Amino acid sequence: MQQDGSVVVRATATDSHTITSILSVGFMQDPMHRWLFPDETERARLHPAFFAPLAAMALKDGEVWTTEDRSGTALWLPFDAAAADHGPGFRELFEPTLGTEYAARLGEFDRQSAGFHPANRDHWYLAFIVVCPAVRGRGIGTALLRRRLEVLDREGTPAYLEATNLDSERLYRRFGFTRGDRTIDMPDGPSLYPMWREPRRPAT
Repeated sequence: MQQDGSVVVRATATDSHTITSILSVGFMQDPMHRWLFPDETERARLHPAFFAPLAAMALKDGEVWTTEDRSGTALWLPFDAAAADHGPGFRELFEPTLGTEYAARLGEFDRQSAGFHPANRDHWYLAFIVVCPAVRGRGIGTALLRRRLEVLDREGTPAYLEATNLDSERLYRRFGFTRGDRTIDMPDGPSLYPMWREPRRPAT
């Protein structure tokens, strides 16, 4: 798919380092990440250690999409409603590498968001989508989102995400996501906006 000079492609394991870098830079000023890692210097230092295992997980078990010029990325994970175990929590996963303080914040995020994640239907979870700051506003995020949603529509599969700000929430609405009645509120921090999308009938 062509969108403002960028072709959307499926990432592979060889892209792991690049995907981690895109995420680390792209989320530096995100409200949730400013809460998770309040000190900007520490945020820049710890972001790669935070994103690397998540990128590896998505590359192995889900789908990661990027652009040929590696200007943005989207990480999707499948959610199996029948699965008894959905893997370790954030606190358990990150305490060895990020330390107790940051792992506690990640654990709180995990605890708060788990209560909103739909558990009774199979779906795909858009864990992260981001565009490098220097090229935002060129339609790259839209292209990344559209590429995956077209497939989900053909398969008849719903999707879930948590918007981290109202600007992205408005973008997701344009693609058919609907916002729930409640927000995920971090203690003394920002709010997230859970959003669900039923598949659309593909155009004929």
